[in-house]
Amino acid sequence: MKLASNSNLPEPDRALVLKDAEQLTFLEVPAAGTKRNLSPLPIATGSPSQRERVRLEQKYRDAFEHRLDWRRLVTYVPNKGLPVYNWFKYKEGFSRELVVRLVRQFGLQKGDIVFDPFVGCGTTLLAAQELGLHGIGVDILPTSVFVARAKLTKWPDLDEILSASQKLLEAPFREPKSTFPRDVRIINLAFTKETQAELLFFKEETEKFQPPFRHFLLLGLLSILESVSRTSKDGQFLRLVDKKIPPVREALRSILGRMAADLSELRTFGQEPKTKAVVRQGDAREMCLPVRYEGRVAAIITSPPYLNRYDYSRTYALELCLLTAKSHRDMVNIRHSLLRSHVESREHANKAIELPALDLGSGVSFRSFCENRPKIEDGHRCFCSSRCFFSSLASVL
Repeated sequence: MKLASNSNLPEPDRALVLKDAEQLTFLEVPAAGTKRNLSPLPIATGSPSQRERVRLEQKYRDAFEHRLDWRRLVTYVPNKGLPVYNWFKYKEGFSRELVVRLVRQFGLQKGDIVFDPFVGCGTTLLAAQELGLHGIGVDILPTSVFVARAKLTKWPDLDEILSASQKLLEAPFREPKSTFPRDVRIINLAFTKETQAELLFFKEETEKFQPPFRHFLLLGLLSILESVSRTSKDGQFLRLVDKKIPPVREALRSILGRMAADLSELRTFGQEPKTKAVVRQGDAREMCLPVRYEGRVAAIITSPPYLNRYDYSRTYALELCLLTAKSHRDMVNIRHSLLRSHVESREHANKAIELPALDLGSGVSFRSFCENRPKIEDGHRCFCSSRCFFSSLASVL
């Protein structure tokens, strides 16, 4: 990780020698330089586990289709220039165009219901609204739930939104009454004391407005956190970078102006949503779909978290600390609640699953083989979690 030479940044020693057991650092620590020689594990092709694997592959072969020409669509990049879709940077998301193509391929009709159990920043439901479809979304991360709900709001008169934005931006600064979590070290690494005070001041000011204006203003504030910090979302972590940081008030003025312009443009072209979208906080591993929607879902369009890829509690630590988290313990609880695809996740009680296709033969279970092998144990956790949410989804369609 490159640390800037700017005197305002923490010394490298202090920035990196932070123990995760004591507090969340959310920093990328360089990997050790030593290399280990690994011998491939011999596979007993005639074992019951391998025969089971082959059977499963054959059984579901026709359910998968390789579309390499769509690879550009499974990234957030195409959304960067789209109104509303780009109100919040969500680099793990996929594109609007992917949803549009899938809706057409599935032959969905206006009025059908689409379900996204990992709603993220709401792309599936936003695209569904454009196409005249109703949408239901679920996510376990508080930031995702708030962002998706805000972006899907049917906003009132644009003049009222402009008036609320102007009133917020003209509010004279005062020292905030609230604070960021004191025991989450990334906050002091990311923000100067002055920036922290300004962010908290504006958050307190947004609370003086009634919904949905409050949500519009707060979404704008969340959207500027990375730009007014000394961090950049990079891979699985927040990376400290040397960059020019704009004043909070000016950054907020810019994003709120752009968001209002987007709404004006959409209304000019008659693109206001006329269908219903519902976003709930919940766990995709359990049946969290409202009863009134059971048996009515026409399609599921989603993207589960990647194995060993992203820990969303790290990537969106700044947003979580401004929005809901009050302490390091809150952050830990959020991390442990997420889909079990990284070392610090936790296996849910009474959710242990034995998968026959993961039996290594010779009396060695996958679980026992994983002991003291964290990365492989991650895989076991992810497979078990995937089995839980696929079982839940099967009951929806």
